[in-house]
Amino acid sequence: MDKIEVLENGNIKVRVPLLLRKISNRKRAIDMSEEADGDVIAPLAVQLARAFRWRSYIDEGKIASPIALANALNLDKAYVNRTLRMAFLSPEIIHMILNNTAPETLNLETFRGALPVLWQEQHELFKIE
Repeated sequence: MDKIEVLENGNIKVRVPLLLRKISNRKRAIDMSEEADGDVIAPLAVQLARAFRWRSYIDEGKIASPIALANALNLDKAYVNRTLRMAFLSPEIIHMILNNTAPETLNLETFRGALPVLWQEQHELFKIE
């Protein structure tokens, strides 16, 4: 069951039960919530979850910076920064990603460039009305 919690600082924490499985020699996240019926989660949703987890490491002071995170995970710094950008998407875009209704203009490649801070500008960039 999904759990939504409002934190003391006003942030919203959402927990979604996931199961990681290897399917066709690739890791896949499977939504284990009651209403999902074991659906395989889209790669964009997995990347979004990773972005929020990594951001929480930095916010909580477990990791000092994105560069330190990349070094700790032995990952490319550009990949870590590109992934972390997803944690600053508008709630509407996040909702579309999680419901697998995001437009085709929104994919992992679109996060290679700068991401507008203003949500309205994000909607314009990804052509979302």
